[in-house]
Amino acid sequence: MGKHQIDILGTSFNLESSFDDEYLKQLLNYYEKLVDTIETNSGTSNQLYISIMAGLALLDELFKIKKEKQELKSELQNKDVSKMEELTLDMIEKLSSVITDD
Repeated sequence: MGKHQIDILGTSFNLESSFDDEYLKQLLNYYEKLVDTIETNSGTSNQLYISIMAGLALLDELFKIKKEKQELKSELQNKDVSKMEELTLDMIEKLSSVITDD
């Protein structure tokens, strides 16, 4: 936590944050690898272009993760409903058999 010196895309600045130092290093390393990949694959050194493309790539990852999370949540809810239906039908069957046995 505290102040951090950031050197990326030909720019240096100080960043004051509440992020844990190790976490911030992980974020910056991830971003730097992404920037390097984009710079290598695009063949350009235009820092604005690279930073915009990196931002879009990160947004793409975020949207995919959000979509996956929503699909998993929906799938889980469907499984819960199916399990509840199964248990309810089982209980009805047991109750029915007890009632008709009298």
